[in-house]
Amino acid sequence: RGVTRSSQICLGAGKTYTNAFHIAGNGFQNSTDKEGVLNLGGGNAASLTGSVELMENSTFYGPFVFDCAISGRGGALICGDAAASQIFRRANTYFGSTYVRDVALVLEPNGTFGSGNVTVAAAGKINFRDGTRTIDNAISGDGEVSLTNERLTLGGKNAFAKLVFDSASQAAMAGASTLSLAATTTVKSVTGRGTVAAGTLVVANDADGEFASDLAVSAKLVKNGKGTLSTHADLSGRVEVNRGILRVQKKLSAPYADSLVLWLDASD
Repeated sequence: RGVTRSSQICLGAGKTYTNAFHIAGNGFQNSTDKEGVLNLGGGNAASLTGSVELMENSTFYGPFVFDCAISGRGGALICGDAAASQIFRRANTYFGSTYVRDVALVLEPNGTFGSGNVTVAAAGKINFRDGTRTIDNAISGDGEVSLTNERLTLGGKNAFAKLVFDSASQAAMAGASTLSLAATTTVKSVTGRGTVAAGTLVVANDADGEFASDLAVSAKLVKNGKGTLSTHADLSGRVEVNRGILRVQKKLSAPYADSLVLWLDASD
């Protein structure tokens, strides 16, 4: 069973808890705090299979598997040691925001966020794995969003640093993941093997960089930022260069006149 200490519930590593947790909340702890209202300092992940209700904003520290629905009016800060991960396995209905800091938050096939916005910090990662789903939350921050054997539609307007088509799936299934965008998504880098099938993808790189070579992009691609972006990707959608240089090192699939719009930027 868990041990209560101050405002914490300290759970045992590797154990499964069928309890219903009604959490009054301890807010979103700052970056130097290593404690949450549910806390697991290390070891194998603890599994929660009962239910979790967030009465207020709450911090979860450590490796957890949420094999239950998370509900309530609060939000969730997901954090822990760098090697830790937390897993959402169910459709969650909490109303607050989701913050991911220092750890990987894995959303398995039925996993969702609550209804609020999602922030992924610089050292945080969000991984969508093995599912077919639509996520309407707006995702922002300086961290990473990755897809592993995933068919994902992002419905919100998003702006995060790294888009990764996870290499873990490449050995068994080349190009396994597909991303569709209902609104504009802005990133600084794209890596891995997969497909961006619809919507508008903006790459805003100020430093020179490489665009994923094993990527097929039938979505609209917009190049922003003053850096040079070089790519061998298969670009079959509309391409706009608003700033910097896009160096396409592979023949465009669509007719040139219909697919390439070049905007020269004279501000530098």
